[in-house]
Amino acid sequence: MTAAIIGTVAKLVTRDEAGLLKHYKDANRSGFFVPHPYYDRYEYAKSEWIAVTTLLLLWALTLLARYVASYIERRAVEAVERGETLPLLGTPPAEFRAAQEAGEWAPRFAKAANALRNALLMLLAATILTTVPMPYTCRTPTHYVPGLPLPEPGHCGTCLSNGTTLGTSILSWVFIALTILWFILELASVDAISSSIVRTVMGICSFPLILAMFVVGFKEWSKIMSKDDPDCH
Repeated sequence: MTAAIIGTVAKLVTRDEAGLLKHYKDANRSGFFVPHPYYDRYEYAKSEWIAVTTLLLLWALTLLARYVASYIERRAVEAVERGETLPLLGTPPAEFRAAQEAGEWAPRFAKAANALRNALLMLLAATILTTVPMPYTCRTPTHYVPGLPLPEPGHCGTCLSNGTTLGTSILSWVFIALTILWFILELASVDAISSSIVRTVMGICSFPLILAMFVVGFKEWSKIMSKDDPDCH
């Protein structure tokens, strides 16, 4: 009977120690930018940087497609210039057909890559502004573990926050959707007039989104500056 009681108590103590260890590991987990347990809104910041990374990968793939199309065009033209002349009648040589097809797509990929680059720069600037860590003085919370004595009040320290909100995160992904549409329209446009119309319309639609992210970011900065704990000065 005594052995059973001792075994039960040992299991409870072991379980409490495991729970306590997990609690302190969770309490001291790292934030998104810096290893700091008191960093607000890092999930929103992570979402915005995922959007930037997505746009960066799309731009890189478009550049790769542009280089491949230019390479095929150049090799085909060189093959034709080496002596393969076009027949007066009949089907053109395969190399010449490849040059024609690649020559049509290389400028389109170039225009699409330029559009993606411009969009990437705009989104990157807005993301850096809204996600830069902003310090402010605060009382770091003291975690209470059931079964232990009540903790002392929190001590003054430095907390971190940023200018991101749910709205800026949503705006960044809406901007990604518009950029993908811009990319498709640039590939579909075949003349300078249609390309100019596409760029004008997409610029009018996308610029307000970036401007809104800047406005929200500056507004959140002012809120962070007013969060300083007066008792910690």
